[in-house]
Amino acid sequence: MNLMIIDSHVHIGEWDYEYYYKINNSVSDTNKVLDASKIDAAVAMPSDKMENESLLEELKNKGMGKYWFFPWVRPEMKGVMEFLEKNASQIAGIKMHGGLTRTPVNDEKYSAFLKVAEQNEMPVLCHAGRWQEMSSYKHTFELAQKYTGVKFIIAHQGGDDPKLKVESARELAKLGLENVWFDTSATREFWTIKMGVQALGAERFLFGSDYPVMHPKMSIEALRAAEIGRDAEEKILWKNAEFVLKGRPRVKG
Repeated sequence: MNLMIIDSHVHIGEWDYEYYYKINNSVSDTNKVLDASKIDAAVAMPSDKMENESLLEELKNKGMGKYWFFPWVRPEMKGVMEFLEKNASQIAGIKMHGGLTRTPVNDEKYSAFLKVAEQNEMPVLCHAGRWQEMSSYKHTFELAQKYTGVKFIIAHQGGDDPKLKVESARELAKLGLENVWFDTSATREFWTIKMGVQALGAERFLFGSDYPVMHPKMSIEALRAAEIGRDAEEKILWKNAEFVLKGRPRVKG
């Protein structure tokens, strides 16, 4: 019997980031990839070049009810608060990225967004990377202690480095924060998934691919290669995401 799968980390649009070489995908492209990968639903976020408004419209027209929409919020964006208010019925959560905005997510400039998330019970997905000054998983731990009513998802298992992926899980276990999860997006080092589960428990991880940067089939195989057992796989592939996203709307046409 095949397991249900929710991909908690998918981007749509063209990338301006120089080392992604302008990779580009539409909602229709993504539908085909999800279907081919036997993925039932996904969290969709814009690329760095795609506007929130444009992606939401495309999801309405072509998303077929498969997607939860997490708009990318940045302190310098004009009209983003109005966008969140106007489209609240279609928005499941928000995405924050300290590295590309050059403003770490624990900066006070993000406080208005976090208050909206807390008031509306929106999960918040935070990028985590190697650039610790701007993209440390510790910034999100700090937010989780301040905004205890918000469910935080830390991308890429805490950073684009095996040590960050493992140490972030161990540190979260010590802190005992109950409102933080990691997604497995762009994880190539499959053994770090097993080490993270051993440190923290399978309940605190969500499956994610980071498509189109990484293909979902590769991410599924990385999870299975970790050999954590069917029960843990099922939690990571969909049960944990279902819990984190409980009550949040999918985009409707």
